[in-house]
Amino acid sequence: ECIYRERTFVTLHIKPISLYIYIPLIMNSLSSSSSSNNQNDNNDNDDKIERVVSQYSLLNEFFQLQEERAKTYKYFEESLREHLDGGQAVHYHFAISQVTKKFQAISLSIREIEEEIKNLSEEKSPNAIVVSELIRSLQLKERDNLQTTVKIHTIRREQIVDKKDKYETDYEHLHKFKTLSKEKNEIVLEINEILTELRYYLFEEEEGQRSQD
Repeated sequence: ECIYRERTFVTLHIKPISLYIYIPLIMNSLSSSSSSNNQNDNNDNDDKIERVVSQYSLLNEFFQLQEERAKTYKYFEESLREHLDGGQAVHYHFAISQVTKKFQAISLSIREIEEEIKNLSEEKSPNAIVVSELIRSLQLKERDNLQTTVKIHTIRREQIVDKKDKYETDYEHLHKFKTLSKEKNEIVLEINEILTELRYYLFEEEEGQRSQD
């Protein structure tokens, strides 16, 4: 189940790290021989052909990635809570680097799925364009969701110091926090609506698979 449930995204004098900083994905170095690489390339091509011909398998892969995205958000929120409860800032900074790389990898994979679905023939998948556009819309909403979550985290870190709320009576600060929280709730709702539509197309693909068996 990939429907989002709202997770509203010392003092060591360590400068806060922003999620907007680009953290490149680490690529594994090629250590095998050229003949092995060629064989792997062939296998990769075979796998790609296998995936491209089936919108059903691509949508299943998409939902698995959305599940990973939800788990990453959960880890991110838990890391913030631990930090606000007195955990060391370095642990939270480490969590930021981990979720940045994870979100980046998920986004790249979903972008590839979007392109593969878009390139499916109309005969094999008459809804391919609609589905790919829904995935593109979801990606944009997920970008907004992450940006809003980062802003909320920043406010929370400014607000809670030594487990005390130093802005408890600061109307301007509280208004900003509530506004961002409302914005995040609305984004999450829109994401869930898109996911519901995509599940409908996945259900259609499942029915099509069964009718062919």
